[in-house]
Amino acid sequence: MIDRATPDRSPCWGYGEPNWKARAAFALAVVGLLALGTAWAFRSGGGVATALDRQLDEAARSFVRDHARNHFDAAKRTLALSPIFKWFHEDFERAAGSVTAFVGRYADAATAAEIRSGVDGVEYLAYDWSLNGV
Repeated sequence: MIDRATPDRSPCWGYGEPNWKARAAFALAVVGLLALGTAWAFRSGGGVATALDRQLDEAARSFVRDHARNHFDAAKRTLALSPIFKWFHEDFERAAGSVTAFVGRYADAATAAEIRSGVDGVEYLAYDWSLNGV
């Protein structure tokens, strides 16, 4: 499959800023896994900024653990990841040191342990471009 060009890195995405959580939450919203809106942004607990940060962590965890978009192939010792990790690798590297470290931070315990023991490679899955027509 032909890989499309890297998405625009315009200021609306905050390129160069550590906003990977917002980008991941947006990606989840696009695929219908997370409802963005007032109820989401202002759930109770710890003030708006603290609650938003916690919710963005939850969104990142959900995104990383979505096996249709990201998974570890134990036989090949390879991570198969959403191309979002390829397109915005600088953000994930800045957040955790590397894409694999970022994924390990939010993966389930078994996958995180596999990542810590070593990964032989990273493959990027095809992106569902039909979402652009929604």
